[in-house]
Amino acid sequence: ADSDDEEDEPSMDWQPPPPIAKKKGGFFDNINMGGSSSGANGGDILSILVSIYGSKELFVNEYRIMLADKLLANLDFNTDKEVHTLELLKLRFGELSMRNCEIMIKDTDDSKRVNANIHSTLQAKERRRQQLSRQEQSHDPTIFGAAIVSHIFWPALQNEAFKHHPRLQAGLDQFGAEYGRLKNPRRLVWLNQLGTVQLELDILEELDDGTTVVATREFTVSPLLATLISYFEDKEEWTAEELSNETGLPEHTIQKRMGYWVGHRVLQLHPPATYT
Repeated sequence: ADSDDEEDEPSMDWQPPPPIAKKKGGFFDNINMGGSSSGANGGDILSILVSIYGSKELFVNEYRIMLADKLLANLDFNTDKEVHTLELLKLRFGELSMRNCEIMIKDTDDSKRVNANIHSTLQAKERRRQQLSRQEQSHDPTIFGAAIVSHIFWPALQNEAFKHHPRLQAGLDQFGAEYGRLKNPRRLVWLNQLGTVQLELDILEELDDGTTVVATREFTVSPLLATLISYFEDKEEWTAEELSNETGLPEHTIQKRMGYWVGHRVLQLHPPATYT
């Protein structure tokens, strides 16, 4: 530098170096498994996180809980990203520390194969039934699937016991029966609170000019919400007490959950606790 030049005036455009950044795609999808540094300003993110959690064991357990959430929310049972991340974590923490996570991913891969097998069997049975009865298929059958887990290797999963609507329970029983034939002597124990249901509802909507039309709307909801709305196919009006008797859940729980359907203008609430 030329010492005779005046010092440059400070720039107002200066920006501080960014903190540890999460790249697009999720933190654990982009972890750095290098040595003690990663770039000029970076550190080993895993070492930083382990120090935050206090021990390797606590960090691995937190990752296991996060992995369970991701796997259970994955309706397609695709595990490519999770396998890649797990292999990197095994290099850092050892295979034994990540054993439970490895079994969780294996459960998900096995579930994908089992679901495909059962769906194929049930569709073949339905086609034969229609041929024997000479009945044309007017709509696609309801499809049930299951994430089948080895529960001793997974984090504790919530389970709020309740009774499904009989139509939904019949589908679950059919799936469970096929699983029993495929994996005899194993059987499925359903955790009713967990899972996702994709619904398509035909709803009466009133237009601004006062006319009423049928609108089709799609929802992705919990199994309990699907069970509650299914009862309105049987009759148009239910009280919280009646739904409580059907599901086995307390009335205050029913009223809380029904707020979802009232809020989305699928149902109307008539105080104190009648729904139409």
